[in-house]
Amino acid sequence: MRDLVPTLLIAVATIGFVPLLHVASPVLSLTVEVLVAIAIVLAVPTYAPAVAIFVLFFQNLFVSILSPLVSIPSDLDFIKGYNFLVCSVMWLTTFGLYVFGQRNQSAEIVRIMRWGVVTLAVVGLYFAIGFVQDGQPASVYLRNIVLPLFLFQLSLLTAATFEVRATPFLVTLAVILIICGYVEFAFRDIWLAITNGYTFWGFDELKATHSGVWEAQMRATGNVPVDLKDRFSFDFLNTPLLEGFGLSKILRIHGPNMSAISFGYGIAFFGLFLFSVGRPFLALAALPLLIVCSVKGALITVVFVIAAWISTRLLGAVVTLVLGLLALMVFAVVAIRVGLQIGDYHVIGLMGGLNGFWKSRSAAVSASAEICLTAISRSTGAPHRRPERSMARRRARSAC
Repeated sequence: MRDLVPTLLIAVATIGFVPLLHVASPVLSLTVEVLVAIAIVLAVPTYAPAVAIFVLFFQNLFVSILSPLVSIPSDLDFIKGYNFLVCSVMWLTTFGLYVFGQRNQSAEIVRIMRWGVVTLAVVGLYFAIGFVQDGQPASVYLRNIVLPLFLFQLSLLTAATFEVRATPFLVTLAVILIICGYVEFAFRDIWLAITNGYTFWGFDELKATHSGVWEAQMRATGNVPVDLKDRFSFDFLNTPLLEGFGLSKILRIHGPNMSAISFGYGIAFFGLFLFSVGRPFLALAALPLLIVCSVKGALITVVFVIAAWISTRLLGAVVTLVLGLLALMVFAVVAIRVGLQIGDYHVIGLMGGLNGFWKSRSAAVSASAEICLTAISRSTGAPHRRPERSMARRRARSAC
C-alpha cells in the first residue's frame, strides 16, 4: 500500500506533461520520455508495469485537457503515440537486462520468452512486407499487435525477478475509471468542459471532414450530425439487430482514454479483475458502464468469461475448454453470416482483409469496392450499379 502514491505520482509525471513538452520542442519531448522510461526500469523496476497500464488508460485525458495548445491534427496524433513510446522503451530496457542476465532466466521463463521472441519476429517480418506496400496502416497494426506482447513480457520479467504487489494499484485505477465513466455519463457537458473535449474532438472532426469519411457516412446512412453529441449517438451495441426491441440510439461514453471501444474493454477487464480479487460490489458498479459504452465485443467477453467460470466449477476445465472452442467457432460463423446479411462494416473489413491477403493489392481494392458499395446500397435501399472502376475505388475507400 505504501507504493500506491509514489506509483501514481510517477505515472502522472511520466505522461501528464507530454503535450507541453511536445509543443515546446518535439525533440526535447522525445528525449525526456525515453530517458524517463529507462529511469523507471532501472530505478523503480517494480513500478514499470503499473506505469505502463496507467499511461495507456489516461494519456489521452491529459492530451485532451491540454489540446488547446495543439495547432494541427497531425500534432495531436503524434502526441497520442507517446504512450506506445514509453511502453516500448520500458519493454526494450527490461528485455535488454534479461538478455544480459539481470532478470530471471529460469527454464520456464526462458521457454515463455523464446516463444514471445519468435512471435515478435514473425510479426516484424509481416510488418516489413506490409510497410513496403502501405507504411501508415502497417505501422498502426504493428503497434496494436506488439503492444500486448510488450506488456506481457515486461510484466512477466518484472514479476519473475521482483516482488510486485499490483492489486492495490489496479483496484485504485479501476475505481478512478469507474468514477470517470459515471461522471461523463451523468454530467456530459461538465465532463466535456473540464477535459476540453470540444477542442479535442474538433481535431477528429477536421480529419473526418478533409478525408471525406463524413460525407460517405452521411450518404450511406442519411444521418447528419449537428453537434458533438450527435457524433456520440450510436445504435445500441452498434448493431441494427436490436431495433425491434426498442433499443435504438444510445449516447456513448468514451472515458478518460477518449475511446468508447478502449474504455469498454478496460471496464470489462477491470470488472472481471475486481471479481477475482474479492471486490464484487465494485465489479457490479462497473458493469452498467459496459452498457453505456455500447461495445458489444467487451460485453461478449464478460459473458464468455462468466460462462466459462461457471462451467469450470460445474463440468471441469477440460470439458469447459472443449465447449468454449466449439462456442467460439459457432459464434464466428454466425457473426460473419449475419454481418454480411446486414452489411456490418466490421465483417466487411474482415472479408476485405482476407481478400487483400490472398490477392494482389489492385484486385483487393476492386473487390472491396464492390463489397462496400453493395453494403451501402443495402443500407440506403438504393439499387447497386457498377460504376467506373476509379470511382468505385474512391467511394469504397471513403465508406470503409
